[in-house]
Amino acid sequence: MDETRPVEASTADDLGAAGYLSVDAMVALLIVSMSIILGLQAIRSSHQVSTIAAEYKSAQILMAYLIDTGPRSYSETTGVIDGFAWSLVTQPTGLDRPIAVCRRALSMRAEHSGRAYQASTREICPAKDDAP
Repeated sequence: MDETRPVEASTADDLGAAGYLSVDAMVALLIVSMSIILGLQAIRSSHQVSTIAAEYKSAQILMAYLIDTGPRSYSETTGVIDGFAWSLVTQPTGLDRPIAVCRRALSMRAEHSGRAYQASTREICPAKDDAP
């Protein structure tokens, strides 16, 4: 014997509730996906900023080292250290003083990023026998 059950017709309230439920689910999915996207962008940005900060700190340390210990001569000195191409120039200021004062200028460029860094200082000029 075949029993058949009558199919109950859905009321408008049931259909409306199901519609709200699907809209709520889509909004929740949108919120979760936007949170993931923004989180990934924040991670990427923080990585870029930390890379730039590390390069800047390395450049500061290297500039201080080269200004303090670089060759003391009137000729231009160049080199590459730790991914930085650098150039150090010592030139007399030309001012009339009892002690000759020179300007030491250091220019560096990061080979990976291409960022340029510069530093300069004044100090007593090297001995005259080193002059060209």
